[in-house]
Amino acid sequence: MLKQFIKRHWLGQYPLLLTLLLTVLVLRLILGQVQSVIPAIAMLPWMVFTLVIMVWQVVGTFRAGDRYLQETGSIILYWCLYFFLIVNVVLTGLQLADFLSQNSVRQQASAVTSQLHNDKLPLSRGGTAVTVSGDFSWDLRAAFLRTINANTSVNTVILSSDGGLVFTGRALALTISERGFSTHVESHCYSACTLAFMAGRHRTMHADAKLGFHRYRLDNANQTHGVSVEEELLVDRAHFSKNGISEEFLNQLFIANHNDIWIPDRQTLINAGVLTQ
Repeated sequence: MLKQFIKRHWLGQYPLLLTLLLTVLVLRLILGQVQSVIPAIAMLPWMVFTLVIMVWQVVGTFRAGDRYLQETGSIILYWCLYFFLIVNVVLTGLQLADFLSQNSVRQQASAVTSQLHNDKLPLSRGGTAVTVSGDFSWDLRAAFLRTINANTSVNTVILSSDGGLVFTGRALALTISERGFSTHVESHCYSACTLAFMAGRHRTMHADAKLGFHRYRLDNANQTHGVSVEEELLVDRAHFSKNGISEEFLNQLFIANHNDIWIPDRQTLINAGVLTQ
């Protein structure tokens, strides 16, 4: 029956009104719905199929129109043929463009997801040290966990970051503390990075390295409904205090505003207990 329907439409044997409403418009809308479940792997065959269907629709409709014009001599419905075919072609183009766009987004998302699931942080010192650098994001934390879980010989975290999400800094700090890792700064460690640094069992830094502290700005990804900046500062002040930091240092810890930064000298860090050696 399907084969007969395809052949009859191609030859223009169906009534023109039925052809316009059913074979041109309704069928195109149905194909648009079917397209939403077509997997990316079938993208090329689907596009070819869609274009073949469009040609079949157009040719059969013109033939049905010619037959209708010869039999009735009426021009009104015949001119509707052009409107319906233009709508059909436009819909086909929009559907294919949307299909390409959606699959492009899916492929990009898949690539990003794959990368996030496979990325690990670099190791050094014979596999005993992991380097945490760049923006403190949840993706960084995920990569950190993958790395240390896959390399049980890691005992030191080398930090190099301008900071990022406060809650990521806390999450890293918790893991570092639980695993008993030491922390080390080669170049610089600012803002949320210092939370991770302070969790180290032994805390060291290169002679030219810098630690930077300032107040938080809880917005965007850092923001949680009902969170108070002052309360969060107190939480991390307690975290620093627990790690043996002097009261005098704690009083200066969050004085600098978010757009500024306090970088104490090495001797101050040693005297305050920030550096353990």
